[in-house]
Amino acid sequence: MKFHTVTPRIVAHDAQQLVDFIKLVFDATGDYSADRPAVITIGDSNIMISDAGVRSVMPAFLYVYVADADATYRRAIKAGARSIEERRMEIVRRVGRSFGNVSREAFDQST
Repeated sequence: MKFHTVTPRIVAHDAQQLVDFIKLVFDATGDYSADRPAVITIGDSNIMISDAGVRSVMPAFLYVYVADADATYRRAIKAGARSIEERRMEIVRRVGRSFGNVSREAFDQST
């Protein structure tokens, strides 16, 4: 596994559910671990996700570039996200799901 210079870490309520959500919506890989941060790969990037407890919930705001923002948006809504705003300038759909104020962005790479 290759790490970049900066690797975001999210501390969330119910990290396992967040990991499952990210894997489903963004076709990510990696597995939840209760005893250490999960390392989840989305495209060519890694993020670390762990449960709140020893550390307080730490929200994140991530920009995730995808091949098809509409399909990603539909998967996110189907997985329980709520729409925060519709597309602007044909590039972004914004969705959020509460895991301690974590929100995700999906940008269409084709525009």
